[in-house]
Formats: sequence, structure tokens, C-alpha cells
Amino acid sequence: MDVSADTGESTEYNLCHLHNLQLEYYCIKCKTALCKRCFLYLHRNHTVILAEDLLAEEFENDEKKKIFVDEGKDVVKFLTTEIKNCDHYLYCFKLFREEECKWLDVKKNLLTQKQSLQDTIKKFTVKEELEEAPGALWTFLRAKSFVQDDELRMTLREVNHKIVYIMRDANHVFWDCEDAAKLKLSEMMPQEFMPNNVQWKLTGDYKAQKALATLENSKNKPQGSVIVRSTTEKPVLCLSPLLIKLAEAGLDIELHLLDSFWSRYSLPSDCDRLEPILRAGHGDRLRVFYGHVEAKSQQSMKDLKRFGLRLEEAKDVETFNSVNCGSGIVSVSRQLQPVHITEQVKENTSLCCVELEDGEVPWLLAVATKLIDCQPPTEGYDLVLPACRLTRDGVAQLLEMPACSSLRPVYYSLGFRHVYLQSTTLSPSDREQLEEMASRNDKPLTWELNEHFLIE
Repeated sequence: MDVSADTGESTEYNLCHLHNLQLEYYCIKCKTALCKRCFLYLHRNHTVILAEDLLAEEFENDEKKKIFVDEGKDVVKFLTTEIKNCDHYLYCFKLFREEECKWLDVKKNLLTQKQSLQDTIKKFTVKEELEEAPGALWTFLRAKSFVQDDELRMTLREVNHKIVYIMRDANHVFWDCEDAAKLKLSEMMPQEFMPNNVQWKLTGDYKAQKALATLENSKNKPQGSVIVRSTTEKPVLCLSPLLIKLAEAGLDIELHLLDSFWSRYSLPSDCDRLEPILRAGHGDRLRVFYGHVEAKSQQSMKDLKRFGLRLEEAKDVETFNSVNCGSGIVSVSRQLQPVHITEQVKENTSLCCVELEDGEVPWLLAVATKLIDCQPPTEGYDLVLPACRLTRDGVAQLLEMPACSSLRPVYYSLGFRHVYLQSTTLSPSDREQLEEMASRNDKPLTWELNEHFLIE
């Protein structure tokens, strides 16, 4: 995993001029294209999109693309027809509104005539002068003839029945249209949803977006806890809405922020990425966490079963020890200075350092000396070196360097039970010699990492 910076200028239009890496992302806030390194170090908390990843996995070959286009056209035709139906009923409603205005005027006239008739009747109850009687009687006769108009009454009844019928029919067609559209889309792209009743392992933004769509648009639910991994190669850009949606669905979350936990460089803490779910009161849904958080954020994660913390400063050791979940993992940053460490990590902890190089071995051993308890009895510690860059001489230096006045190797006297070393550069003969060197102290040396230590 080579993350070293290349400062050379690039003349390729699709390469980053700062890092000479492929431009794969786009920052909405800054309106600029980004490479992986720009995203991690310059635009970490910005809104970043990755368009091609959202389609690449599902439509990776021409056949799938053809099927999607053909079936998509059918759906477009279907939706076009239903839109025309909607336009028809909207036109009907427009006519209803026009008729409503007309009948409101009719009602207004009837109310006026009613009031006039009532006034006329009232006048006849008192001794009205004879010259006013003809006008009042004429008002009465007009109102009476209007009420007795059979054509008017029939029109009112017919319009009323027609409105009721069309409204009922329009409502029925609307629901039929919506159900048919959902069915058509489900038949066309059933693979867009995550499977039901199996564990979901979400690595990268594509899987995360897919899980969000599944929870919002289907009844599919995972079995057990949901594993969410954000890595350097596949970062999860929609992390906050995903975590909140999973928590609101009552699901336990195993969160692996490996892009910060395994970073060779110092990065901002993950507190900003976790702030929305913690503010919403769902911190108890996090069962596993790997990343870098401060004490205040960690205190909201009350039910952790496994905890991995990146140590950037000496005070992070206290945060790590405050979590009572049995075994734990710490990843040490190059910023961590042995002289500042005043507290040891708890026993049964795995001590990790990513991309260790030969020149960094003395520093790592000095850090380990301050972090772990060398005095027996002890349950011991594991040393884990992912993406290790050590040469044969570097590994030999790690295994054979004396500790203080002791003649035993440092990794032996420090109480390491096991050394896990992931390397792609050591030859088979180098590995054989190093295994023999490690076996002299009865300390296993393993070249593969278990699933808890995988970088990607």
C-alpha cells in the first residue's frame, strides 16, 4: 500500500497536478476534481461524490448495460403513459375548479334570493303599504320559479355524481400506477437491493448507497450486525446518513474506519464523521469501532464489544483503557513520542504499526517499551505489522535487538506472544530464515493477518 507523495508536475488532464494520481472524485463544496490523497488530506470533511463507483459494480459488462437500457426504455414508455393519465385527471380537476366557481356564484345568488324572500315574508307579517307589495311579490315568484326548475336540479345531481365517480376512479388509477411502477422497477433491477436475512458487509460508498436504498425502498433487512468499512481505496462518503439509518432500523453496527486507523500519516480525528449519529443518541448501536476518536465521543459508545483506537497522542492511551471490552487493538501514529507516554495499555492488546520501515524499528520498540507491561505475570501482547516495508535486515533487527541490559530480544522481553507481519517483498528464503530466528525464542511469526487486521 504505497501512499508516498509524488510531487512531480503532471501534464495528463486526468491526473492530479499535486500528487500525480488519478482524478477519481469531485468536491461539491470546492467545485474541483480530486485524487485519493486530495480527498483524505485536503477535503476530508467536504461533500465528495464518486459517480462511476455507483454504477461500476452492477453494470460492469456490456450485456448488463444492454439489458438495463432495453428494460429501462420499457419503463420509460410505461411511465410516459401513466404521466398522460395524470395529465388527463389534472385537466378534469381543472374543469372541476372552473365549475366550482360557477356553482359558488349560483349559491351566492340563491342565498341572496333566500334572504330577499325572508325579508318579503317579514314585510307581509307587518302591515306593509300596498305600493310595496308588488315588488316583494315579484321577488318571491322569481325565487320560487328558480327552485322549482327541474333542469337545474337534474344538472346539480348529475355533476355531483360525476365528480364523485371521477374522483374515485382517479384515486384508483393513481394507486394502480404507483404499484405497477414499483413492480416494474423491482423486476428490472432486483440486484439494486441488498439481500434479505443475511449479514451485510458494506465496504466503500457503492455498497453503502445500496444499503441506504434498500432500507428506504424495500423490506429487506440484514441478519445480525452490519459491518461498515471505509478504506483508503474505497471510502464511505455517505457515512453519517448510513449510520443513522442503520441505527433507526434497530441494527447493531461494526464500524471500521480503516482509512484513518491504518493511515501512515496523521489525520483529523473521526469525531466529525461520528457527530451526527452520536448527537442523535445512537452511540449505543456501535458494537465494534476502529478509528481515531477523542474521549468525549468515545464515552457515547456505551456497548462496544471490540475497540480499536489509533494513538495520535499520549492522552489517547487513557481513552483506550477506559473501554472495558476485553481485548483491544491500538494503531500507533508516527506522531506518538515515547517520552510523552506515561500510561501503559491494558493487557491482551494488539499493538499495530502500518507500513513499518527499517529506520523506524528503534522508534517502534521505544514506543512499545512505554506502552506495554514487561513484568510478569502478563497475558501478553501481539505485534501486528500490516503492509510492512521491512527488509530482511529490518525484521532481523526487530527480532534480535537487545532490550536495555537484557540479552534477550526486545520483542521477547516485551512479552509479545505473536508477531503478525504482512509483506509482499520478502522472498521465501528470507521468510524461512526469519521464522527460524523467531523460533529460537519460542515466539510464532505469521505472514498473514486475520480478518481483524486486514487493511482493505
